[in-house]
Amino acid sequence: MTKHLQQLMEDDNVHDRLTREALASLRAGFRVPHAEVLKWAESLNTVAPLPLPKPR
Repeated sequence: MTKHLQQLMEDDNVHDRLTREALASLRAGFRVPHAEVLKWAESLNTVAPLPLPKPR
């Protein structure tokens, strides 16, 4: 197996795991309101960016 193919397979496995974790988090009720994400994203190019919003 080539190194490139092996890396693609590893990346795919990580992507699958992270997707499962995210879905489990949503099922558990953890969410970040869109308005908070938007406010955070808009602050990224400022002198004092906001901290990453936390799910609740």
